[in-house]
Amino acid sequence: MMNVLENIRKKAGDYLLKKQLEKRTRNVVFRNLSKVKTAGIIFQALPPENIAKVKQFIADLKKFGISTKALGYAHEHRKNVDLIGGPTFTYVCKDDYTFFYDTKDDGVKAFIDEPFHLLILYCENDFFPLKHVAALSNAELKVGEQGVCDDIMDFMIHLPENKGLPELKEQLIRYLSMINKEE
Repeated sequence: MMNVLENIRKKAGDYLLKKQLEKRTRNVVFRNLSKVKTAGIIFQALPPENIAKVKQFIADLKKFGISTKALGYAHEHRKNVDLIGGPTFTYVCKDDYTFFYDTKDDGVKAFIDEPFHLLILYCENDFFPLKHVAALSNAELKVGEQGVCDDIMDFMIHLPENKGLPELKEQLIRYLSMINKEE
């Protein structure tokens, strides 16, 4: 019964998301990583080692002069997790979404409205709440791993099986550094 209810929620959420997307326009801009000034990273906050991986990714992007904000999603109820945000990190949980996965959280709404040059979907699973945020984002370029929210990505990296987030980070930096490279 739970799977049937969850499928109904996702289908209704997907329908409502498509309606919201019909009202939005976005210009896709491919630019070299050296020209990117702002980036957003959407990631799964659990397990906790993902936070350390995102912190390292932010440090690597800082070497390019990129100002980065991160939005971590915990597929738990807020009372069951202990995540504290700040100016760089915002965390959301199941409780921060409506029944059909629309966001209720002001921090998520601000993240969606932020005009990032680059949005990185830095996760290995296709959670609908993460897809919702990525789809509605005003970012100029949306990137991530192939097989995770493909329908909303502008640029995807295919990874060999079991390579994981560190490999995704390396490949994104590598290929985004090749785009429009000045000789």
